[in-house]
Amino acid sequence: MSSLSPIARCSPVDDGEAILNWDVLTEIMSHLSRRDTSRMARTCRTLLQVSPRFLLAGTVTLALPETCLSFCKFMARKDRKDCYRYLRRLDIPLSQWITKDKRLGNVFTKATELEWLSLGRGHVLAYDDRICDAVIGLTKLHTLVLNNPSKYTLQVVEKMQAALTTVDADLYDFERRQSQDPVVTFAPFKDSLELMAVISPVFRKKDSQFPRVHSLFANDATNVKLQILTGCFPNLQNLHLSVAINGFSGFTTADTQRAQNQVAQAQVAWPSLRRLSGSVEGLYTLALNCGIDHLSVASTLLTANDEQRLRLVLSDVRGLQSLYLKLKLPDFNVATLERTLAPVQGTLGELMLRFDYRGRNYEEVAPYLSAMLEKLSAFPLHTLRLCVRWFYNGPQDDAPSGLNHRVIAEWAMRCVASLRHVYVEIEPWAAEFDVQSHVEADGRLTKVLLPLGEDNGFVEPDVLFSNDFFQPWLRATGAE
Repeated sequence: MSSLSPIARCSPVDDGEAILNWDVLTEIMSHLSRRDTSRMARTCRTLLQVSPRFLLAGTVTLALPETCLSFCKFMARKDRKDCYRYLRRLDIPLSQWITKDKRLGNVFTKATELEWLSLGRGHVLAYDDRICDAVIGLTKLHTLVLNNPSKYTLQVVEKMQAALTTVDADLYDFERRQSQDPVVTFAPFKDSLELMAVISPVFRKKDSQFPRVHSLFANDATNVKLQILTGCFPNLQNLHLSVAINGFSGFTTADTQRAQNQVAQAQVAWPSLRRLSGSVEGLYTLALNCGIDHLSVASTLLTANDEQRLRLVLSDVRGLQSLYLKLKLPDFNVATLERTLAPVQGTLGELMLRFDYRGRNYEEVAPYLSAMLEKLSAFPLHTLRLCVRWFYNGPQDDAPSGLNHRVIAEWAMRCVASLRHVYVEIEPWAAEFDVQSHVEADGRLTKVLLPLGEDNGFVEPDVLFSNDFFQPWLRATGAE
């Protein structure tokens, strides 16, 4: 069968990945007009009926010209007119490589049920006027994914009739060597957008307000002005912000931009914001002075040079309950962690620390962990998550000293009196414990660890952070 056509890839219902020649079935179908009642013919007729439902159930990815041509042949069958109702997600990541065959225009003309569309740079829009018109006329589309869109692509986006709820775009234009303002680019969807994920955005104007946007993910951002963000996204609940290298215009620096945002604090309010994430430089620049429940500074691997800025970021927020940090050992001095976290000492209940260590063995890590746990004794933590990532650079015959999960958990229990739950991961093993208190016969109150589970395949610590807000973004954009 593989000799009949190139291989195309699609995701079936179970989210796995199947490999199939799209037009193999087309070739088989050409023989079904014969009066054949054999088992093979009956099987082919069954495939003919059920194939679109399963082949089109996931994301159809057209990454190569031969893949696109094969898919177009499959969809072109006259007796398959109803198969377009199953085509809901279409991904054309490298549209400049896709064939300019007119049959792709036929597909777009009939694909009126599309709900999720990824166009890459959008070159495919210029191949056929029918493709451009079809994309503009899509009414059921809710998610649009773009990667360095061209000027023409952005002009088409401006005309789209769909009430988009999610956009995921890298807004840097290689042709013009400049980034775009997402507020201007996605203004046509200001009344429907709920989630915006952008790379290389430049926030220049506050002409449009997006009242329904609850989550904004801005990576490598430029011109981070508090007044613009609060004015354009007044009801934002989740914000992820990292600043681009040289992400300041003119003579502006992170310090001067922070000073400007501090002046603007008296004129703005962001009562809806609850979750904040990003790089330490981005959050330092933002100078956000408001109540935050959950903070993740996991976009930066923190060293001793970041301690002062991190402390100022923690001083900016109020009422912080959960905190997630990534520390580079031995560069970050964990003995000073108590001083760094002092601004949130009264409210912090959940702390997750990931230690990225490069060294000869784990014997060098134990003193860091012990010192850190002792410094946390004054914090009212109920949950502590520790993750040690070891980047080995010693001789091959050197064995790790083997830190013990339970020993670390017991030491944490002794140091932090309020602790109720401990998670310890030392690659590749992880273990969870509950801390339970009970009264002995002599009246003494003692604490014991109750093991909850141990495994060698735990998910990434970012996901384990109980208040992590990246999951809704991953689900909405199809990146999960």
